[in-house]
Amino acid sequence: MICEYGMETYRFTCHHCDHTWTIEYQVRYATDSEGSPWTFHYREGSPAASPVAGTIVCDHCRHTHVGAHLDARRYLPARQPDIEPSTPN
Repeated sequence: MICEYGMETYRFTCHHCDHTWTIEYQVRYATDSEGSPWTFHYREGSPAASPVAGTIVCDHCRHTHVGAHLDARRYLPARQPDIEPSTPN
């Protein structure tokens, strides 16, 4: 599996009260052994639904008809595996 990491900022707009806000997600982009792409979203280190899945609720009016727009995406350097320092015998 090939993985890349990034940050995505989404702008949300409530279609009921016109309130707008942004949320930043940590993202892992993966390609499985068959070449299929997968995207995993996280907020504050915890798994989160995709921002475009239609599960966002407006904090102002609690309406669920909220639009999502990707404002920014930046890729992060690949993570290196944790390597314990070797100790002399």
